[in-house]
Amino acid sequence: MSTHPAPAAAEPSSDLFSPSVSQWDCIRPNRGEWHGQFTQFSPVGEWLSTTPSLLTLHEERPDEQMRLTLVRTPTVGPQKTNTLQFSAPGPAPHVVFFPSGAFSQGPLQRRKWADFGAELALNAGHQRLRSVQLYDGDLSGTSTLKYVTVITECRDPEALPPARPKAPTLTLSDLAGEWHGDVLFQAADMTPPVKGHSTFQLQPRGQHWHSQSHIVTATGETLLSDTQPMAQASPGHLHSAHQQHLLLPGKARCTLPPVIPESLT
Repeated sequence: MSTHPAPAAAEPSSDLFSPSVSQWDCIRPNRGEWHGQFTQFSPVGEWLSTTPSLLTLHEERPDEQMRLTLVRTPTVGPQKTNTLQFSAPGPAPHVVFFPSGAFSQGPLQRRKWADFGAELALNAGHQRLRSVQLYDGDLSGTSTLKYVTVITECRDPEALPPARPKAPTLTLSDLAGEWHGDVLFQAADMTPPVKGHSTFQLQPRGQHWHSQSHIVTATGETLLSDTQPMAQASPGHLHSAHQQHLLLPGKARCTLPPVIPESLT
């Protein structure tokens, strides 16, 4: 998804939202080295830790095989290296890529006794922003948010933000107003993706904020329609009874429920 404030909305390039690009070509914008840092936050947006990282994606055999290597260097403890190798057409359905290189990763269903989470990534030129939301599961069927990790990455290591942010780099004044976005919706069964449009509004109303989100496909199907009155718990945390916005580094907003009830299993 791409977003921009209204009314100065620029038409996205057709390449970014073309539904006919193969998964392998969608992965290719992520090739090369990405210098980054994994910054972990509590369920209410409090900074917990920051770990420098280097991710390399190499196409070992053109159109056939890629290798991903992730090296994390925590301030305490040994360096950690993870390697993943995958073949064409790509690692779908658990990871789905889009023409810009953006991707969404996560399990296809939630088991009530197991941890549950998702990773979302957006690319913008030589920068990439990823977020991971992880929930603790229990036998009651309720999943409770454990932490949120924001991964800021760029081609140039000198462009990385400070290791420990003193305040969220996205503010409510940055976010307030009306935003319009262009959406490419990919179903888990990998049927041809569908284009759509999104709107997001955030307005102050007295002592609270009012949040509205809508996503509609080009065929008129409503994928999301949500309206929430929200209270400000801290400079980087808005919440309602069932939803919350966390304002995070990299100009990121993470919107998610603090608890997923058993009824949604």
